[in-house]
Amino acid sequence: MAPAPRWSRTERRPAGFRMIPPARLSLVAALLVILARPSLAQEFAPRIEPSWPESLFRFFDLGPEPGEGGDPESIEEENLDFIETDRNSLTGAPLVTGRGVGIMELAYSYLNFPNEGVKHSFPESLFRFGITRRIELRVGWNYETGGPEEFEEGNIAARFGVNAESQIYYGTKIQLTAQEGLRPRSALLLQGHTPTGGPTTATQIRAGLISGWELPNDWTFDWAVRFAPDGEDGDGYEMWIPSAVIKFPFAENRFFTHLEFFGLYSANKEQNISSNFLDTGLHYLITPDLEIGTIIGMQLQENPGYFVNVGLGFRF
Repeated sequence: MAPAPRWSRTERRPAGFRMIPPARLSLVAALLVILARPSLAQEFAPRIEPSWPESLFRFFDLGPEPGEGGDPESIEEENLDFIETDRNSLTGAPLVTGRGVGIMELAYSYLNFPNEGVKHSFPESLFRFGITRRIELRVGWNYETGGPEEFEEGNIAARFGVNAESQIYYGTKIQLTAQEGLRPRSALLLQGHTPTGGPTTATQIRAGLISGWELPNDWTFDWAVRFAPDGEDGDGYEMWIPSAVIKFPFAENRFFTHLEFFGLYSANKEQNISSNFLDTGLHYLITPDLEIGTIIGMQLQENPGYFVNVGLGFRF
């Protein structure tokens, strides 16, 4: 029996049969694979940037979805490792508390500067609460007693607040970035200070940028710049308060010490202020949610003054 004849490209196909071109067959197969794997379908789908209201909601975690890239989640995970207080250095923490997390901070400062007498500052209270992954609200109150009220001293004790015997401060901190490679973690601080006693009555606003990195050896380096319009006896001027701190953990990261520099500089003032400070401290994490510590600092000048601060912070 003779073998069945083979079809050639020029021969006719049997009636009712239609060959699908190979290129079209490959395209159909690719579409089936994409439909079977939604992740691939998303990968090949055109990327449409969200409108600015949607982008704003995603950034501040106001919508149902945290947004692409997992950045808000990484911020939340970074914040939940252990408590990060603003009181353990004058630079402050470049992190917010995290959504639904509260932190209460309390401290006492003893200040002794030449020709200014001794001042006591307490309770330096600050309550911080995270309303989203990126935003915390903050409110506090402080009282100072003893010695004349001078700008430098009042600002050291009350986180650069108004020159008042007692004051309430309030505001917000907004997380801008989480650390990723060389990109630092950073936060924007906006805070108002309203006197509740003493010779000053005007509310003043402080704005600041805090940023820094966690280094490979678990050290951290943070820096901050604060700015504030101010005035005294009709003399309007601006204050700039730069600072930088490096923190060194030890004993399985339960203890850490720090070395910090900060300065107070005025601009457009009749008699400008220029003062530099150096401080260090020792801090202990009793639990991941409870920190206690002390800070001692001195003014860098021929006849230096000094200050001592002790306090705690707890997270709930």
